[in-house]
Amino acid sequence: MKRLLLLCPILSFSVLTAQPPSGMYGGGGDRPAWVIIGEIADEANEVLPYVNVELIKLSDSSVLASTTTDGDGKFFLPAEEVAPSFVKATYLSFSPLIIEELNMNSPFVNLGQLTMKANNDLLDEVVVEGERSTFELRADMRVFNVGNDLANTGMDALQVLENVPSLMIDQDGNVELRGSANVRILIDGKPSSLLASGTDGLRQIPANLLEKVEIITNPSARYDAEGEAGIINIVLKEEKELGLNGSVKLQTGYPNNHGFTGVLNWNPGKFNFFSSYGFMYRKMPGEREFRQTYTASDALDTSYSYLTQGEHFRGGLRHTARLGVEFKPTDKTTFEVSGVLGLRDNSNGNTIVYTDFNDANAQIAQSTRTEDESEEALNWDLNASFEQQFGDNKDHKLSIEGRYSDSKDEEAGVFTQLYDTTISTSFTNLYQINTNTENQVDWLAQADYTLPTGSTGKIELGGKATVRILENSYDVQESPSENGAYTSIPDLKNTFGYDEGVYAAYIQTNQTYGKFSFNVGLRGEETVIKASLLNTDIFSSDTNFDRRYFQLFPSASLSYALSDKHNIQLSYSRRLRRPWFRYLLPFSSYADARNFWRGNPDLNPAYTNSTELTYLYRTMKTTLMVSTYYRYRTGVIQRILVGGDDGITESIPVNLATENDWGLESNINLNFSRAFRVNMGGTFFYSNRQGSYENQDLSAETFGFRGRVSLNLTLWKKLKIQSGINYSSPMQTPQGRSLAFSMWQAGMSIDVFKKNATLALNVNDILNTGRWRWQVETPTLSTNGMFQWRQRNATMTFTYRFNQQDDRRYSGRPGGGMDMDMEF
Repeated sequence: MKRLLLLCPILSFSVLTAQPPSGMYGGGGDRPAWVIIGEIADEANEVLPYVNVELIKLSDSSVLASTTTDGDGKFFLPAEEVAPSFVKATYLSFSPLIIEELNMNSPFVNLGQLTMKANNDLLDEVVVEGERSTFELRADMRVFNVGNDLANTGMDALQVLENVPSLMIDQDGNVELRGSANVRILIDGKPSSLLASGTDGLRQIPANLLEKVEIITNPSARYDAEGEAGIINIVLKEEKELGLNGSVKLQTGYPNNHGFTGVLNWNPGKFNFFSSYGFMYRKMPGEREFRQTYTASDALDTSYSYLTQGEHFRGGLRHTARLGVEFKPTDKTTFEVSGVLGLRDNSNGNTIVYTDFNDANAQIAQSTRTEDESEEALNWDLNASFEQQFGDNKDHKLSIEGRYSDSKDEEAGVFTQLYDTTISTSFTNLYQINTNTENQVDWLAQADYTLPTGSTGKIELGGKATVRILENSYDVQESPSENGAYTSIPDLKNTFGYDEGVYAAYIQTNQTYGKFSFNVGLRGEETVIKASLLNTDIFSSDTNFDRRYFQLFPSASLSYALSDKHNIQLSYSRRLRRPWFRYLLPFSSYADARNFWRGNPDLNPAYTNSTELTYLYRTMKTTLMVSTYYRYRTGVIQRILVGGDDGITESIPVNLATENDWGLESNINLNFSRAFRVNMGGTFFYSNRQGSYENQDLSAETFGFRGRVSLNLTLWKKLKIQSGINYSSPMQTPQGRSLAFSMWQAGMSIDVFKKNATLALNVNDILNTGRWRWQVETPTLSTNGMFQWRQRNATMTFTYRFNQQDDRRYSGRPGGGMDMDMEF
């Protein structure tokens, strides 16, 4: 904390002494004869980046100066000659803008904010319906506009992420970005209590409540350093049109997938009230199968194997509600208060059949283990924010935000494991009860200040404090008979306390010089963790695992606009991965009596240095992005399998040494016509990981590919057809190999009632191939496994919209739920 306090005066001094760079006019600082600046926005008052702006001489139509607007829509035109001229701005799908009345008596002309109007005749050739998802590629992030994409019909937020290029969902429900599961997930730019227990909370959010998904692979210093692979921001819908508007949606599906969603917004003027409610009842079946062979570590030949075959279903009732109000007493002052409430009442079931074999592969036993689990959870967030603009420059502003969230989760499971006595009478039936209670409270306070410097630059600084207080109680009780007394198993009873505070400050500057722009920033974060184990026999009583560390996280990016169509950017950032608290828990899963999932309280954070070079090409009908990246990681957190002679396998996380990752990612949007468009994307990557655990070499080298192809076709201007395929190639792991994965989805929809309503049908995993398969080979353990989180499913929805405008916009139009400052 002391080091952060020392950092604050440095940040303050940087702002107080900020001034336009001496060389902003080029040529060693010589001022041009004439300078013209301004800002360009569309009719909705959204800034337009990449607009081509020219100063043209009237007498001979020669170009005195030219440039493109930066990420904030601003331009800077220095001219060596003062002559009768006009300014011309051109942009895809917009009518040219001409400014003829220029003041030749002043060496500095500020045109203020200019408005470009959409060319509807041209727009009809390249628009993408606002109801349909588009994937926008920008220099600093990728934006997936959810809309009413057929692939997302009847889905939840986690399933939406499966359809986003660059993202994959693994067999445990973890979200992976470019092959890494360590990604920071935010909702409306902030952490959420819905994610307190991991990504399962995303299943509470219906897909039609999402506006867009933003992916940032190399975040600037303004953002938290957490998340080695980057940031995923899920932006919820918040209409701001005047008057009353909204929508309702009904859905039904097979297997059980039923729900209702309503969105209602009212904007009488200075106030904007927004609300939404979603209800879902869902039961999703899945299956698993794997065979494990143990080779004894002693001198005796006691090798054996067993086959595990299981079916499960998960789901129940889920409610999500959101309510908020925005108040603008003036054009420069904004207050907002909002809250999110989530309720979950699940009943989960699991049936596993174990078949045991001796070293001669003869069956020696068989048992069936059943689980009936009930889960009740309550999550709620309360957010308040304030923003003040100073003067006429909207970039000169102060924003303050506070957040409180509370999460409670209670799980109770009843386990019964019965042996087939016709095969063997040597084993005893098991009767067990498992309870897990978790309470978490989070506090957040943040302040950000932006100061413009010159006509095209700005300095940003801010501070943030987040505090998390968590307690997790776990207990497994066992009885010798179905109706007998239950007593706790000593090694499976514990209470884990976890308090975490992260205190951060940052400063960064953004500057633009003609076609060049850059961002340089520095963030300091101090982390204070107090973790303890109480009432446990696993470690000594009241064992503490405290951590305290301070780290600096620099970031930088350099962008160059080759033309209005071609852009390149080079970026760098340093990031970290703090162990998720569940990775520290000594024991957290008992559904499978032979395969335990537990944590490691001795885990340390992992660090990543990431460098990325991106090329972006955009025309009216084509958008192409190609990125190559390199990541160097230390203290890599890897989950490994450890098998014992007793047939129990434990999955535990450990810190490995280093990892080098190289990758090539590409994505292309092809708008062949208004009726047909294609999106293709994929990532080729190479990874070299070094490390060991308990004298076992866990080094691994792998090549891999992950990609998605999506086709969209519109017939008769009403019927829309969409189909997509996800694919992941086989890859090496530290202990074995993961096999190929693929899944095919298709859907169709039709607008009815004068386009005020939509009827849609979607089928997910048509061929039922969405199974994760893997192999593990260690000196004492061999495993071949398969897991399917959910089976093929179909969903039908009916959506009705009232008092909503026809939202048609060009697929490359700028926008975003987070304040991004790294665009070209």
